[in-house]
Formats: sequence, structure tokens, C-alpha cells
Amino acid sequence: MASQRGPEPGRPPNGKIVRLIDNHLLIDLAQAVYPDRSAAHHELRRKIREPVFNAARELAQKGRTILMTACLAENDGDVAVFQEQLGMVRGTAIPLSWANLHCEQAVLEQRVASEERRDGTKTKLTDVAVVRKLVSEHRLLRPSRHDVESATLVIETLDSTAEEKG
Repeated sequence: MASQRGPEPGRPPNGKIVRLIDNHLLIDLAQAVYPDRSAAHHELRRKIREPVFNAARELAQKGRTILMTACLAENDGDVAVFQEQLGMVRGTAIPLSWANLHCEQAVLEQRVASEERRDGTKTKLTDVAVVRKLVSEHRLLRPSRHDVESATLVIETLDSTAEEKG
């Protein structure tokens, strides 16, 4: 009989009891095939998400915590992605915690234009003009405005600053 142990010692518990799904793991895979963010690109992302979200649901049902990153706006496409995310917990007792993180526009622009971000391996946005346009034309998704029936949803909005306070 296998022994039951607590979390393994070491760094933060990613992989032990928490699984991190960075949205760019999914985005960058589709970006490699369709770099133009076309309808085909978005459809491929949806097809990639399906088995990943199904596996995440199975892990969550076994007691694992799934931590996902996303940047979803109040538009039809992003609301559909949100509904896919809700599908991981819909009809279960597993809560979905949702946090919208905000920071000052100047801080956001500084982060977007950072050398670290530009030199990174992910296909993250690095054009400040595009960020300004996105911020002026879109608002972050607010889950309470959408159908969350059959799901336990915990919603939080947090403001972030450029410096750690402590």
C-alpha cells in the first residue's frame, strides 16, 4: 500500500498541489501556426484549450488547485473563453476564484516596454501604442455580468503598484 505524504519540501508548491497554466503556453502554440491572430488562430486556441481544460477539471476534482493566467475583456470572444473556464468547475463543488488585477497606466506601459519582456520567449505585447489603444477601447471582463449558474465563483479586484510595499 502506498503511503500518503504531505506536500514535498522545496520551492513553492507548483506541481505538488498547485498547477500553473500560463495563458501564453496556449497562445504561443497557436501563434507558431497562425501568427496573424486570425479566426483560424483563435479557433486553434479553442481546440488546444479543450483537452487542457478537461485535464485541469480532472485534477481539480482530485483536490489540486489550478492557477491560470488570462487577460479577458468584455467582448463576445473573451466571454466565450470565460465560459470554457467556468466549464472546468460547473456542476461541481469546486470554487473558481477570479481576480482582475489593475495598475496605473504608466506602470502598465513601463512593464510592456521593459527589456525583459521584449527579450522574453513568449509572444507578449510589447508595443505601448497598442496597449494604449486596447486600454481605451476595452474593459476587463467582469464575471458577475455573465452566466455563472452551476458554478461557485469568488471574485476579487486588486490594484497593483510598481513597487512592492512591505
